[in-house]
Amino acid sequence: MNNYIETNRLNWDDRAALHATDTTGGYRIAKVLAGGSSLHALEASEIGDVTAKDIVHLQCYIGLDTLSLKHLGAASVTGLDFSPAAIAAAHEFAARAGTEATFVEASVYDAAAALGHPSGLRLEPSHAQ
Repeated sequence: MNNYIETNRLNWDDRAALHATDTTGGYRIAKVLAGGSSLHALEASEIGDVTAKDIVHLQCYIGLDTLSLKHLGAASVTGLDFSPAAIAAAHEFAARAGTEATFVEASVYDAAAALGHPSGLRLEPSHAQ
C-alpha cells in the first residue's frame, strides 16, 4: 500500500475511535440508535426520497448516515469504507440500533469488486424534488 494511503487510513482509524464515542451530540449517535436520522435538513433534501431503494454509501465512515438512510425507508443499505476501525464502529451501531445493514471494508477505488459488481456499479443520481 502506498505510504500516503496507509497514513491517511491510520488517521481515519484514530478519528473513528474518537467519533464513535462522541458525547457532544455532534454525530447524533443517540438519535440514530433510537431509529432516527443523523442527516441534516439540507442533506436529506438533496438526497431526496430513498423509500424502497437499495443504497450503496461510499466512504460511509462510522455508518451513522448509512443507518439513517435505512431508517428513512431504504429497502437495503450497504456502507463501504477503508478504515477497519470505522467499519467496526458501523457494525456496532447497526447492532445497537437493531438496524439491518451491510458494511464492507475496502477502498473506494475497489468498491465495484468489493461489492460484487466487477463490471461496475450502476449509479443513479439523486435529485431534490
